[in-house]
Amino acid sequence: MPFEWPYEPVYPEEDDGLFFVPLADDQPELAERLRRIYADRWIAKGHLRPPRIEDAMDTIELTVAPDERTGCWRLRLRSFYMGVTSYYSWDGSESQAVDFVEARADDDGQGTGEDRRDGPLLWDDVPRPEHHNR
Repeated sequence: MPFEWPYEPVYPEEDDGLFFVPLADDQPELAERLRRIYADRWIAKGHLRPPRIEDAMDTIELTVAPDERTGCWRLRLRSFYMGVTSYYSWDGSESQAVDFVEARADDDGQGTGEDRRDGPLLWDDVPRPEHHNR
């Protein structure tokens, strides 16, 4: 079940005076690794039955903009499933990006787990092949 975004983003996208473009445009391997890290942690922390990992990866958007005010990059992670956007003043290193994405996935996973107390979630209602339900 592919996740459907609430709108079709158009880049560059202006936000807070900065112009964001997909991280994947400049660093596709890093963007893919970060999306995978987020999806794996979010699923585990949220106690979700695993969807296709690509579906979970598609729930987020990673964009970046140069921030001349700070001399760093601004890394933006939007989770369309959670309805949350977070920003990070980023030095461009993979280690900082991983730390940011892991922290966001942990927070979002905790929020997803807490939401489960109110009933089934989107991923709970997705039919899975039998081998996924073990």
